[in-house]
Order: sequence, then structure tokens, then C-alpha cells
Amino acid sequence: MSMGAYRWALGWDGLKSSEKFVLVMIADHYNDKVHRSWPSIERLARETALHRTTVMRAIKLLETHDLVHVEPWVRADMGGSLTNRYCLPMYDKKSQRAQHLPVVSYANFDNDGQREYDTFPHQWQHGEEVPSYAAGG
Repeated sequence: MSMGAYRWALGWDGLKSSEKFVLVMIADHYNDKVHRSWPSIERLARETALHRTTVMRAIKLLETHDLVHVEPWVRADMGGSLTNRYCLPMYDKKSQRAQHLPVVSYANFDNDGQREYDTFPHQWQHGEEVPSYAAGG
């Protein structure tokens, strides 16, 4: 959680209440270390008490205002999408969307043997260095 991002989002005027609430919740989940936020649409819907289509519509409108940049990512091992990551470029200049989308994630296992996905720092085939996203590291 980033108090700076949260306060930044609260300061925006001229947005509909649904758009502002979604922006505030994306900012609430923002990680200053990796310059991204990654709550799922379902989580945002639950936390804002908005329908998931309203959340998706709000994100699209926030994108048109350049307040949020969506960074989709996919699993490298089995295909399929994972939760979008959100950049807040007006809050943090280092929060820039990757040049090559979608970002590919790789399977890893946590201490309990559960599969988790991450974009570990490594060289991509395009030559782009992708920042790690793990909240703890």
C-alpha cells in the first residue's frame, strides 16, 4: 500500500464518483518498490461495491485521461491471462507501461508448494528488461 499514491488519487477532481473510487483503490494497492498495482477486477468490484462492468468502464475512462496505464500479462507455461497490472504515470514517473505487451510471466512455487506467477528480472527475447513485480521482493 502506498499512502502517497492513495493521497494523490484522492486529490483528483472532475471525475465521476465511480471513476475516482476505482482510481483510489488502484492507488491503495500501489507498490512504490515496483511502480505498479495489480488488484483484480473482481477485487476492485468487491472493494468499491461496483459491478465489474462499471469497474472496467471506469478503468477505460481513467486510461483516456492518462491517469492509469493498463499492462496486461500472460502465463508463459500454460497460456492464459493473469491479473492486469496498473501503472500510475502521473503519480510516479517510473511507473511506465512495458514497451512489449502483454508481459509474460513465469511459474514459480512458494514455500508451501503453491504455484505463483511473477516476472522475474531477466532478459526478454526482445531485449527488454522487465521489472520484478513480486510485492515482497
